[in-house]
Amino acid sequence: MTLIYQVSVSETPNSLTIQDKAQPGANPGTGITLPGIAPGETLTLTLQVLVREAPAEGAALRPYLIAQTILRYQFRYPDGRIEKQSASSNTIFVEMADFDGSVE
Repeated sequence: MTLIYQVSVSETPNSLTIQDKAQPGANPGTGITLPGIAPGETLTLTLQVLVREAPAEGAALRPYLIAQTILRYQFRYPDGRIEKQSASSNTIFVEMADFDGSVE
């Protein structure tokens, strides 16, 4: 699985979890290996990112973090043949909040 972002971000080191289990050293930006997934099973992944580049001063629209996941997978037929596929997730848009750098 690989994550693709449309803004300049960096993943927070060691923040990735799969099914609430930490994945130390995993880097979704370069690709990670997921455990086997049974038909009908769902995996939940979470991670934190840091936006490295502030939007331009006076931008007309509020900036968004836009992300998409590409999943590359393979499956084996009963006769032993292996087929490789890929699928893209829906694109998510997360509106970025204003932050003036102060903490109260």
